[in-house]
Amino acid sequence: MKGRNTGEKRLPINVSRTTAAILAGKVDLTEWDDDEIFRGQRRSKDGKFHGRPPQVVAQAVHEERHRRFFMAGIELLKTNVVKAVDYLTRVVNDDSAPHSDRIKAATFIVERVYGKAPEHVTLDVGGEAPWMKAIMDSVVDLIPSADVIDVEPLDDIIPDEEPPEPEPPRANISSRRPRHLRDRIGPS
Repeated sequence: MKGRNTGEKRLPINVSRTTAAILAGKVDLTEWDDDEIFRGQRRSKDGKFHGRPPQVVAQAVHEERHRRFFMAGIELLKTNVVKAVDYLTRVVNDDSAPHSDRIKAATFIVERVYGKAPEHVTLDVGGEAPWMKAIMDSVVDLIPSADVIDVEPLDDIIPDEEPPEPEPPRANISSRRPRHLRDRIGPS
């Protein structure tokens, strides 16, 4: 089958000119409407979709689709947040609602306004954990428990005077000749 993963190796797939232009960065996807983005295909001049939907959608189209999808969700949340808080407040104040629902609604409001209280979890499986024993066994004491030997430096090893200046290199007459001539011809 052309362009599909046959299990043995991947075969190349043909893409439309529009998809190739998107991959090359020549198409501005902000000009596409939502239907075009969600389908991954441009409308024709008559305003309808013609042909099959693309087999492969460029990553830029996919990212634009997700960006728009999440922006629509955020806008929906922004417009309904007051209604949601109003509803939760009515549940908290409703005397006929079950206490568990009223407590859940009140907890939800308080956690969103003041933040959720941190939860501390302590786990004790009994005894020392193997990983803790391995770490403790690998730690080396900075001050060994054995007797410390006190050592003083010897003064005669450390010189008080500056070291002598190195001698300048001696001129080697044979080194003036090229290397390939040094061995073949006798001294000059």
